[in-house]
Amino acid sequence: MIEGVKITPLRQILDERGKVMHMLRNNDAHFQSFGEIYFSCVYPGAIKAWHLHKEMTLNYAVPHGEIKLVLYDNREESGTQGEIQEIFLTHPREFPRFLRKDFSHDLITSQSSLFQQLPDIVKLI
Repeated sequence: MIEGVKITPLRQILDERGKVMHMLRNNDAHFQSFGEIYFSCVYPGAIKAWHLHKEMTLNYAVPHGEIKLVLYDNREESGTQGEIQEIFLTHPREFPRFLRKDFSHDLITSQSSLFQQLPDIVKLI
């Protein structure tokens, strides 16, 4: 596992009517700050690659479908530099949290999927 990647179970409240899925709360131990929240729809077989965020911490959740998230650690100071990590995310079990910046990442899906991203900062260019 790449240093700084944390996978956290998604808290769910279920009853006969359905469920509520908690992605992130401001009183969670790993919460840093709020920047924005957005959703991405990905078509079957699509690949969205490679992305590098130097300053933001990302949180992902997959409320519908499945994605394969591929991470590459290109940080020179990291003990896991050069490693690749593949994470399969399906709703509603879990989401990865990037505790550190500077990960290159891409995602691949085999079905129509919706995933939610919550970065901790927003920089307008």
